[in-house]
Amino acid sequence: GYTELLPPEKVLQTAFNKLGAKRPHLNPLNEAAFNKGLEIGRAAKK
Repeated sequence: GYTELLPPEKVLQTAFNKLGAKRPHLNPLNEAAFNKGLEIGRAAKK
């Protein structure tokens, strides 16, 4: 199931801070994957 424990903005910001610190070029890819995951989660929740 899909559970939202934290707001998506907070999760994404944490990903940028942790992963993006070492590999900033991956941020756009991480953001795209994260948003796709949210879409899938919302669709599955219906």
